[in-house]
Amino acid sequence: GNSAITQALLSNKQTLENLAAKELLNLRSMQEKIHISMADTHFSVLSALLSGNVQPYEQVENLAELGIEFPGESFAVLFFRCRALEQAAKSRRAEAAKEWDLLEFVIGNIIGEYHACATLQYKDGVVAIVNPLPGAKEMVETADLVCAVCRSELDAVFCVGVSRTVGSLARVGDAYQESRLVAAQAAELNKPVLSYTDALKMAVPEQDYAQLIEAQYYLLSACRNQSWEDAAKLLDHICGRILAQSGTDVRMLNMQVLDMMNAMIRQLDGDRCFPEEDMAGLSELVYAVMECQSAGEIQEVANRFSAALRVCAAHAGEAHSQAFVRQVHDIINTQYANIDLSVAYIADLIGYNPKALSAAYKQKTDRGLLDAIHTKRVEEARRLLEETDKSVVEISSLTGYENVNTFIRVFKRYSGVTPGGYRDSLGKR
Repeated sequence: GNSAITQALLSNKQTLENLAAKELLNLRSMQEKIHISMADTHFSVLSALLSGNVQPYEQVENLAELGIEFPGESFAVLFFRCRALEQAAKSRRAEAAKEWDLLEFVIGNIIGEYHACATLQYKDGVVAIVNPLPGAKEMVETADLVCAVCRSELDAVFCVGVSRTVGSLARVGDAYQESRLVAAQAAELNKPVLSYTDALKMAVPEQDYAQLIEAQYYLLSACRNQSWEDAAKLLDHICGRILAQSGTDVRMLNMQVLDMMNAMIRQLDGDRCFPEEDMAGLSELVYAVMECQSAGEIQEVANRFSAALRVCAAHAGEAHSQAFVRQVHDIINTQYANIDLSVAYIADLIGYNPKALSAAYKQKTDRGLLDAIHTKRVEEARRLLEETDKSVVEISSLTGYENVNTFIRVFKRYSGVTPGGYRDSLGKR
């Protein structure tokens, strides 16, 4: 029996080898597809973070397998530009791509010695999203080390932009904008590494820098107080002062305006002042500042940002009015039977001064608040007169009137007849 099986196997040796080779090819093909799929997911998750979208990151379960692990709560972005490779990529795409792959690998490994990080090739450079670890090297020191190693070992010369540290993944997009602008400025100044903070100080004389910080404080205070018209006017004034700087490099102007707008976006987002779609529109204009090539273009985007802020404020005011009126009506509709229900009672519930509440309600609905209370109570009284045999005294109590004579007087004012007359008109006794 065994010899027959052996003979059969030997006679089909060629077929078995072919099957094994096919299976090996299939396995390799499957592994390659898995690798490509993971690489695509890695890129899509990180590129989404760079555009300010954290949803793909939150939806992925196997982040560790993708090489994306951020244990801390603060983040910085380093943007690496290599001019030689930017030129090479235009003429020798395949060869340049391999060099970029190697540089990305080296950058990720060096930074990974000191911080949790994830890297990707994005647009025209290598981006490192860094999760700084306590006590580790500062970001600028880390970037200096990467540049030194790549220059000595790979003959690659970088210009690196280092963002400020931000406090959440949702703000990695802001940090990326900063790192790109600073990397461009580093290239202009022939510096290997430049931080956003240092670049901003270089962009503005010390006295003007202090004034800029002070103006930004007043701007953010206006946003916190939801004084939107004041905020828009302050933004226009500050941008006008920034853009009036004669002889200033356009990237320096970009940085200053971008810094102002990003500060506003962070304040508005943190306070949840506007709906998501309105915030997305403002954020798009912040990104547009990065692409401006002249002071005129920056001014145009700044004007659009101010106009968009005013539109957002109008939407927020309308939404606030609707929510305010709905809140007051909910109280009236659920507590009309409460004999304590009054303007003062509602004001106390929602934290208003009674006079201010009456004025606000009148302004938003064009009717008095006491009128709204009586209207609801009379509507309910009519329903009880139509659907029940309860007495006028009982109905008076059930609709929040402690004194039956007051009830009858109010009912007649709103219905034209007394409660008894209304019931008689229905053919009921």
